[in-house]
Amino acid sequence: MPTFEEFLVWLGQEKNPRARTVELNIEAKSEELQPAYAPAPAVFAKMILDAVIKHGVADRSTIQSFDFRVLLMARKLSAAIRTSVLLEERPSKTLVEVMAKLGAQVLSMNERWLTQRDVLALHKAGYRVIPWTANDEAVWQRLADYGVDGIITDDPAGLFEFRARWVAQHDPK
Repeated sequence: MPTFEEFLVWLGQEKNPRARTVELNIEAKSEELQPAYAPAPAVFAKMILDAVIKHGVADRSTIQSFDFRVLLMARKLSAAIRTSVLLEERPSKTLVEVMAKLGAQVLSMNERWLTQRDVLALHKAGYRVIPWTANDEAVWQRLADYGVDGIITDDPAGLFEFRARWVAQHDPK
């Protein structure tokens, strides 16, 4: 398994022109209750930012985390970096309130409790919605019908096939 740095080097050397346009969704694995498992939030955010800037991919990178401290530090260090709030459960505040408080651009929550009303409210407020982890066609169909901006899956090949069929059925041409 390559390190993040090794991956970014490979991406920069890759001959396929699509490598120059791929969007990076970088998850900062950090838990506030387990500080020994990851660098401190400020250090972690800086490490990620330094790497994406060094390799010229900051403009197509999003940092996501369940640890809001990492996201807040990333935004403090670089107002230009996109951040994505990962949520396991529905918060007591509205999703729009959570997003505004954290200054993030993307909400990635567990697909099981996402509703179409959530997607509409988040889109109206200018946020993108990319739920996780959807692994079957029925869920992909529901999320596509909701109008989500992307889907996190463990089955990218299956999702690509579904997307091709979905686009063919919904193409306005």
